[in-house]
Amino acid sequence: MTDRLPWMKFWPADWTGEPALRMCSLAARGLWIELLAVAHAAEPYGHVLVSGRAPSCRQIAAIAGATERDAAKLLHELEEAGVFSRTEAGVIYSRRMVRDNATREAARDFGKRGGNPRLKAVDGRGVNPSLKLQEAEKEAERENHPSTPRRRGVSAMEGFAEFWRLYPRKVGKGAAERAWPRAVQEAKGDWQLIIAGVQDAIDLERRRTLLPTRIHLAQGQTVVGRS
Repeated sequence: MTDRLPWMKFWPADWTGEPALRMCSLAARGLWIELLAVAHAAEPYGHVLVSGRAPSCRQIAAIAGATERDAAKLLHELEEAGVFSRTEAGVIYSRRMVRDNATREAARDFGKRGGNPRLKAVDGRGVNPSLKLQEAEKEAERENHPSTPRRRGVSAMEGFAEFWRLYPRKVGKGAAERAWPRAVQEAKGDWQLIIAGVQDAIDLERRRTLLPTRIHLAQGQTVVGRS
């Protein structure tokens, strides 16, 4: 069964450039738009059916808000111009809507089977791998790269709170949060390596600050230096 769409394709250039339609009166074109809306909600798609039945001229008049006489006249005008076709059972349908829907269903079927068979990738699998194939490839990728935090089931932000507690410059937290997942990925998922590096840098700076100065006497001048 055709999926129900809340919208339908409409090509203004085709509407204004269709000779058969342009030969019809404004009222006839207005009736045709009303019938297209009915055909969009029908099954089969593109056929003027209401609850699976072809509406009578009186019912079409009620849909369009016209008299039955006017509706009959406008329908005749549209049909004479070749704007619509009829099935063997006499059901009015839009050739364009039926054709477009067939294309859409074919594309959907191709997607389920791995892509349009007329378009082959280098490996011959089609332009779109099947869902099962995609899942298998994702699983293989996870097995080949198990170290990233996301693939191990670890939150991408794990360890950031500890990093920020140690980080001496409490500025730019938002930028640091955005950069954290990439930094963890570059550390092959081991965020504790980053924490250890920060701690080493802090310890080194502390040692430099606390080292006693050495006083040298040189040529009668006092020179202050650090070892």
